[in-house]
Order: sequence, then structure tokens, then C-alpha cells
Amino acid sequence: MDFSGWKPNENYKRVRNMNIKRKMAGLVGNTFIPDVFNMFYQKTKIVFYHGVEIIPVENSIIQSNQILFSEFKRQILFLRKKFEIISIDEFYLRFTNERLSGKEVVITFDDGYKNNLTVVAPFLGEHGIPFTVFICPELIDKAIRLPTYYVRMGVYSKVIDELSVPFLNKKFGLTTENLRNEANNELIDIIKTSNNDDVNKIITDIKDNFSVEQLTSLNDLYHSEELMTWSEVIELKENFSCTIASHGLDHAILHSVQTNEIIDNQLELSKKRIIEEIKECKYFAFPNGNIDSVSTYSVQKSAENYDLGFAVNGSAVSYNDHYGYVSRLSLSPFFNEFKVQILILANIN
Repeated sequence: MDFSGWKPNENYKRVRNMNIKRKMAGLVGNTFIPDVFNMFYQKTKIVFYHGVEIIPVENSIIQSNQILFSEFKRQILFLRKKFEIISIDEFYLRFTNERLSGKEVVITFDDGYKNNLTVVAPFLGEHGIPFTVFICPELIDKAIRLPTYYVRMGVYSKVIDELSVPFLNKKFGLTTENLRNEANNELIDIIKTSNNDDVNKIITDIKDNFSVEQLTSLNDLYHSEELMTWSEVIELKENFSCTIASHGLDHAILHSVQTNEIIDNQLELSKKRIIEEIKECKYFAFPNGNIDSVSTYSVQKSAENYDLGFAVNGSAVSYNDHYGYVSRLSLSPFFNEFKVQILILANIN
């Protein structure tokens, strides 16, 4: 297949309006409209979550990737009632042979949180539901967390009044909520648009604002953000209907600022490392994978290295999707918004 001519189509660009649409979703989701719409417009969807916690989290900003189990359970049972939940391998067969019915849903999880094993797997296993977890091997090897966690923790933990980042030649005041929000927004934007080497230097600077004891205490407090160990990944694969796949080597965002060498390493070395531990790795999901966060080169290389690569674009699956960038959508933790997303918005984007 020739990948040289791949460019994002208008379908991907419309996802930028998703936030505006979601503001109306809570109201519409409380009516019969989503269910009626779904009777006439049905498309296959790949959805993704991050972590799932039994009890409310300590800090909803620092732990923003976590959904409460009661809400997660409600959503999964709804999906099970409305759709056919299939494995990612079954999806691959139907997609490549153009035999999708439009009623399928594939359930995936990004990052590889420990609670994917302790909370998610027992529930999905009880209901015979297959799922996929995309992991970052280098984060597992080093027993560290996601870059965005360290930013949010550094800004919102309220342990320090000023955050120093020498690499940026900047100090961020943290004494008010407005200052914390400004610092978080600026730092998150920087690490999501910088090359991976610079991101690592920024995260090192952020962590250096805290003592070892403080970091340990904060990590314990925000335990939901802990990732699985390799033994836990293996346990998840062997004891549940779970496919393990790549989310890049260390969650680097594969935009055009990254060098081709970094992109190659993220795709190739993550796959190699996962195969060393669990013998196979056929799929890849782009970190932060909206259309502004992936380069044409990374999409091409995703398709060359994996059976399928997956996006974050808020859309249902189309046979026009590039094999390196298959449509996928995140889900609101609020049920009425979730209904509108899964029954309406994903079908029309």
C-alpha cells in the first residue's frame, strides 16, 4: 500500500467542534432522541477509557484520567445491551474484509493503569467482554508515570508555592487557583507540542522541585495513576480476554516536531519490548492522537509496523480510514453525554 499521499480528510477536522457539541449533550441525552437516532444510523465504534477507580479520587484534576467504577459499569452494560462487543482481533478481520455490521463496539484502555487489572478486568471478565490495553514499555521498565501526571501533580498538589523549570528559564507561581490553572495550561501545551528530548528535561525539572519523600507521598496519595508492572501485564493477558498493544515507548506524542528517528524508535522499540514480554504486539494507539498530534510520517510508519494503528478523533469507523489511523473515540464520564456521543455524535463526525 502506498502511504505517501495520506492526508487528513474533513471528517477528522470536524472533531475540533466536539467540545461545543458536548455542551448540549447533557440535555439531549436525557431524552429519547439518542435511541431513536441510533435506530436509523449505526456505525462500528472503537471506544477508549484510561483508568477506573472504585471510590472517588482524591483530586479530580490530577487524577483526571480516572472514571468512577459505578459510571463505568453503567456505560459498559449499556454498550453490551445496544451493541455487539467484539475483540480487537475480530474487528481487524471484519474491517480488513469489509464485513462490519455497524453494530460492533471495541473496548480499549490507554496507558496501562494498575486498576485495569484490579478493577476493570474482573468486571469485564465476569461478563465475558474482551478488551485491549495499550501500554508504554519504557514507563513500565522505569516504574514511572505519564508526563502529564507529573505536570498536574507538580501544579495542583499544593505542596509548593512556586514551580521552577530551569530548562524553560521560567518559574510558575502556584499560590492561587488562577495561577495554578495558567501554569498547568502552559506546561501541558508545551509538553504536548515539544520534541521528546525536551519533554523529558521539563519533567525532570518539575520532579526536582520535590524531595524524594514528597514524591513518594504524593504518588501514594494519587495511587490511581500507577501503571502496571510487567508481571501484572502478563497476568492481565493470561487470565482475561485482554489484548496487550503498544501506546508508544514512553507516551511521546508523534507530531511533526518529533524527528523521524524518535518516531521510529517509539513505534519499533515499543513493539519489540512488548514482544519480549508477551510474545506478540499487533496494534498501536497514538498518544493524544487527534489530527493535530500526529504527523503524516508517523501514520505511515504506524501502518508499516502494526496491523492497525488507532486515532483519537471522535468518529465511528469508516472503511476509508487509513490502516495506520483507524477512528477511535473517548467517552464522557457523565452518562447522558456518553449516550449522545455513542449514539449520535460518533455517527455523524
